[in-house]
Order: sequence, then C-alpha cells, then structure tokens
Amino acid sequence: MIEPRLLLTDELLRGIVSEVMEIRVRESAVMQKIAELDRRGAASELGYKNLAQVLRHVVRWDLKTAQRWVANAGLLGREITPTGSELAPELLVTAEAVAEGVLSLEHVAVVAEVMRDLPAEHEATVVGYAREFEPAAVRKLGRALVYGLYQNDPEPRDP
Repeated sequence: MIEPRLLLTDELLRGIVSEVMEIRVRESAVMQKIAELDRRGAASELGYKNLAQVLRHVVRWDLKTAQRWVANAGLLGREITPTGSELAPELLVTAEAVAEGVLSLEHVAVVAEVMRDLPAEHEATVVGYAREFEPAAVRKLGRALVYGLYQNDPEPRDP
C-alpha cells in the first residue's frame, strides 16, 4: 500500500470513493443477511423480542441503529412466499443501486421516505437523484417531485 502522503490529491479522492463503494457493497451483503434472519424469525428462535434487539446485542449497535438496519434490510431483501416463490424487494431499483455500492444507508432511508408519497414507477427517478446527490438533497428533490405530481389534484372535501 502506498503511503497516502505520497499520493496526488485526485488519487487520494479516487481511493476514497473506491473504498466507500466497497464498504457500501459489504453493507448490502450485511442487509441481505439481516433480511434472511428476519425472514427466518431468528429473534424469537434466539429468545429476543425482535431482530433489532439481537443486533444490538451481537453487534453492539445502538437500538436506533439496529432498527434502521432492520428496516432498510426489509425494504431491500427478497421475500420467499410459503410456496417457495421469490418476490422482488419492495424497493427493487434501490436494492440494485445499493448492491452496486452507490447508495448509503442514509440514501436508502430517504428514498423509502420519499417513495411513501409516490407511485412505484417513480422509484428510478428518486434513485437517480440519490446516485447524484447527498440524502438531504434527495429529500428536497423528492418533495418537489411529489408536489409536481399532485399540485393540480382537487382539494380534499370535508366529510
């Protein structure tokens, strides 16, 4: 390994980007394992209330961190039906981008938040924002997209 102080600035930045992408790919693999543990009902098998409690114990995460990982894993993991059929993840385009290493855990949370207010066909647009911008900007762009889609809808009537 070359000493960082001997590298040019652009080489250091490329190295950081490459290593962050590797970290994100590994995080994706961890989320797939978390999703599988959740699917199996591992928490009750191990005597815990829920999977976040298991992760809190074995990985020593704060409960909020563990809950976020479990929630993200649920959005990105594939489901197996009782008949053995495999269902696509809830956020398929997001799952693919996470597997590539281009989205962070924070991006996943923001994409999921924005997608609660959008039809599924807009996921690719929101993930496109996430590929280019930080999570706060994705949230703003997502809100603008929601507003643009629904600004001409009729006003709700009082019952």
